[in-house]
Amino acid sequence: MAEKSIQNYISVLKLFENGVADKMVHEIELEHVEAFLQPYKPVSRRSYTRSINAFVTWCKQRRMCAENPCEYLGKPLADNSEILFLNALETAQLLRTAIAFKKGRMVAPLAIGFFAGLRPSEIAELRQGDFRDGFIHVTGGKLRRKLARKFPIVPLLDQWLQQYPFQEHPSTYVKDLMALRKLVQPENWCQDIVRHTSITYQMERDKDAQMVALNCGTSPQMLNQHYLQVLEVGNDADLYWNLTPDYVMKLAIPEGAEDELKPKQKTVNWPDKATLQTWVKTRSLVRIGKDLGVSDNAVRKHCKKMEIDLS
Repeated sequence: MAEKSIQNYISVLKLFENGVADKMVHEIELEHVEAFLQPYKPVSRRSYTRSINAFVTWCKQRRMCAENPCEYLGKPLADNSEILFLNALETAQLLRTAIAFKKGRMVAPLAIGFFAGLRPSEIAELRQGDFRDGFIHVTGGKLRRKLARKFPIVPLLDQWLQQYPFQEHPSTYVKDLMALRKLVQPENWCQDIVRHTSITYQMERDKDAQMVALNCGTSPQMLNQHYLQVLEVGNDADLYWNLTPDYVMKLAIPEGAEDELKPKQKTVNWPDKATLQTWVKTRSLVRIGKDLGVSDNAVRKHCKKMEIDLS
């Protein structure tokens, strides 16, 4: 079992334990489980029920309890809440800002998310060899070992990957995405906004839930339930599928974001010339750099500027 899954079980069961702290396993009844699940949204209830059910089933198999109350739970209500997505201009602004953000390391992952609809967990496990024969070969992520699939690289995505080749998924993806959100300030936002946006525009473009579901690793039922919505802007879908790198680069960075994207000048508390001369005679440049929080090359340049002999 993946470490992430184990940690999820632990966190859910800790929550559940707090709700039934005075009960032994064999004393837990249906009403206790229902009371615990009641405050949560349908999607969380389904997830939490799976974790609790797995635990109580394990206990039942070891005769710690006679029944599993989760077996009597009614099917959770479907989550019919409206899917949030970015409009085409907000998508373009996010990509434009990403180009200027941390040397563009978020551009390729975002382009794959927006124009292929992959989950962040799937993008995180991509390797350069997975881009071949005109497809992205998806084998990791949420559906690992359940559904390996390949997503066709549409011409628009190909243009982005030609200019911004995929190297790796940043380990700070979520943090960086939140930073970009703060800079762009789109009207709508949710946890999977990039994937939601992609699927929304794929559905608008293809009008084929079966094909979009196959490409995106989900079910037609789920798409028909959540994504059959009319875009509020008439030609927004046409603009979205024409957000080429050249088009996006012509856009201005959102107002107020430029100053945040400028490299921060590091302040170094350099000692006076006499002190630095003494240090150079008694310490290595590497050691001096570590003490000052700079590289040895920076120390060398500063010494040259101060006309300090390093020979």
